[in-house]
Amino acid sequence: MKAWAAAVALLLSAQTLAGETWINLDSPGALEKLARENPAHFAKVQRILEEAPRMPSSSVPEWIRTQFNARDVRAPSLLMTSLPAQADISFVLDDTRYQARIRLDAPARPRRAEKK
Repeated sequence: MKAWAAAVALLLSAQTLAGETWINLDSPGALEKLARENPAHFAKVQRILEEAPRMPSSSVPEWIRTQFNARDVRAPSLLMTSLPAQADISFVLDDTRYQARIRLDAPARPRRAEKK
């Protein structure tokens, strides 16, 4: 547990040194503060949080990159097995990294197993 905490602290300090601000959108009051301080980012973030859960998880990263000019998009590669499923996403707008946990409401699509 101590090693994990140290790794997180190191990552956060490295991002801060790189000039990137981190905002956890799941923190109490984070969205309200963003709406007051950066309305342009708030509009983009709000749309991402509303629309991403209804999309197939494989299309979310490219959609965020192209629609919002975001970079370093990290989107659902691992899903939490809750009902409904959840995933963590993060992306950078300008010099600010936003992170949130979203519910995935898109219906599952069955696929045939591939033969090897």
